[in-house]
Order: sequence, then C-alpha cells, then structure tokens
Amino acid sequence: MFSDNAGAVRINPESLFVWKVETHNSPSAIDPYGGAITGILGNNRDPLATGIGGARLLFNTNVLCFGNPEFSGTLLSNQLHPRRIFEGVRKGIEDGGNKSGVPTVNGAIVFDDRYAGKPLVYCGTGAVMPMQLAGLDSWEKKIDAQDRIIMAGAGWAKTVSTALPSPALSSTKPRPPRPCKSAHPLPRSWPWTS
Repeated sequence: MFSDNAGAVRINPESLFVWKVETHNSPSAIDPYGGAITGILGNNRDPLATGIGGARLLFNTNVLCFGNPEFSGTLLSNQLHPRRIFEGVRKGIEDGGNKSGVPTVNGAIVFDDRYAGKPLVYCGTGAVMPMQLAGLDSWEKKIDAQDRIIMAGAGWAKTVSTALPSPALSSTKPRPPRPCKSAHPLPRSWPWTS
C-alpha cells in the first residue's frame, strides 16, 4: 500500500531505499519543457517529503518515447511537432535533474510514430533515508490534530505541505499562508545529509 509521497523499502538494518516514479505525458505534450521539468522536480520533491525527515536524493532515471523527430506529415491543430516535444522534454529533464545536482544515472529514448500525438515521459528518483530518526521509525508519518501545516510553492507549481508537531493553533479562524522568503537546507547533523 502506498501511504506517503514515495515508496520506502528496507535495504539493510539501518536504511530505507525510497523510490518515486510518475509520468508527465499530457503536460509534456502541451508544454514540453514545463511538463518535463515539473515531472522530474516533483519526483525529487516527493522523497524529500517522505516520512518524518525526508530522504537524501541519490539519482534520477527516465524512459522517454517520442514521435519521429523528422516527421513531415500533417499535424492536428494545436499539436506540437515531435522534434519540438523531444527537444523541450530533454532540456526540461536536464535542467530539473542534472543541473539541480541530482544526476541522471540511466535512461532510454525511443522514437516511434505511435508517440507522435502524445509522448511518454516517465521519470523516477531514487533516494535513501535512515530507518530511525530521533528514536522513531522514519517512514511512519503520524498526523496529529494539533500539527501545524507549513506550505510553500511558487507560481503554478504544486504546493508542498509538511505537517510539524506543535501546540494547538491560537485562533480557530483559518489564516492565509505566508510565502517563504528563502529555502533552508536540511541540518548537516541529520545522518543522511552528509
């Protein structure tokens, strides 16, 4: 059963392998660069938000299928040419993955006329996290009615939310979220950040 942002499997007595994969086929057919970069960065985000402390990202992987980049037939109205989709997706995955510091360790590209109308953009991220964090099972994210929610997002990208244990909120009225001004890296004292 999938109960968190990414799946976690024990690989030894001290560590869990965290894995997230998804497709971004339709977004990449409409906006190749934007669809691909949000796909790979979403795969990076989800292991970071898994469990109670998140996982350390290790690598990205992908399988990409496109129509023939030399296609010379008639396109449907609003359909992008397979070459444009290929170039945008490849650049989006490069910028979102390798250039963000998470290496793409393998992948495959297939060209076939059956993907001329809609590409297959299948991305994955592998990560690792400790079995225990502060004496707790790291993969079990318990939610408490008194937890506060911190939300961060940018533009039209997905909003990331994290539940943190805290005293009850002082007001019963919902308050609008305040955008974060800067990102803070994971503390170096956490065993999987070194």
